Amino acid sequence: MSTNDIGIDPATPGDLPDLLRAFGQETYFRRQLTRQAEARGVLLVARQSTRVVGDVYLWLEPKEEPELEEAFPGVPLITHLEVVPDRRRRGIGSAIMGHIESRLTERGCKQVVLGLDPANAIARRFYETLGYLEWTQGALQTTKEIFLSSGGVRREEEVCHVFYKDLVSARLSVHAGDRP
Repeated sequence: MSTNDIGIDPATPGDLPDLLRAFGQETYFRRQLTRQAEARGVLLVARQSTRVVGDVYLWLEPKEEPELEEAFPGVPLITHLEVVPDRRRRGIGSAIMGHIESRLTERGCKQVVLGLDPANAIARRFYETLGYLEWTQGALQTTKEIFLSSGGVRREEEVCHVFYKDLVSARLSVHAGDRP
């Protein structure tokens, strides 16, 4: 299968059983579907054929970290990108990110931001390959939510590195490459 056969669309409540089969995390997905219904974000689901192979949440409400909201006011925040283990490193994450960036560019967004665990070198390389730059203000103290199988949520303090991408210059460089 190639990345050409990946469909990426906003999730619906009808996608919940497939998301749970792929990733579990019922509390998380129910909460993000509720936020989406309230226009506070968009939960995107990626499918190959009929199988859910990935998801991501685009946070559109003010960010929880004041420093981040001050530095990137109104800038959408990408969270929770995941791909099922047997489909990783096959372009699905890149396809999801490309879809988000195109969608945001169409909406007139100039930037997008995300946070990642400093210990996750694979994610860091992935985002850098896609043109994301590390925020120069250093690591950010934030809170990680762990979704328990019991349906509860445990919050833990964590440090994350913030990355951002200028969608306007990325778009211009793509179009500049089209010129003779």
